[in-house]
Amino acid sequence: MENEVGFDTTTMSSKGQIVIPQKIRERWHAKEGESFTVLLMGDKVILQKIRKPSNEELMASLDRVHKMMAPHIKSMGLTEQKLLKILHDRRHNRDK
Repeated sequence: MENEVGFDTTTMSSKGQIVIPQKIRERWHAKEGESFTVLLMGDKVILQKIRKPSNEELMASLDRVHKMMAPHIKSMGLTEQKLLKILHDRRHNRDK
């Protein structure tokens, strides 16, 4: 699928909207609500689906950040409980 080529035509609306033709959406497995990166390269516009990481990828990233930050957190005298409370309080205040 990564190197698969598709071809069709479409027209831009007065609001600048372009419909991705159905046969391209189907081959691309694009669904309503998905996000895309739009890249301009000369006279070409490239769309790339933004892939959401799996739970396993997300947890692996969080583990890497934890390992990298643990010495700094410890040097600041923060325990895991204090850090979790800070994060909880900030998130709670942000959602207001």
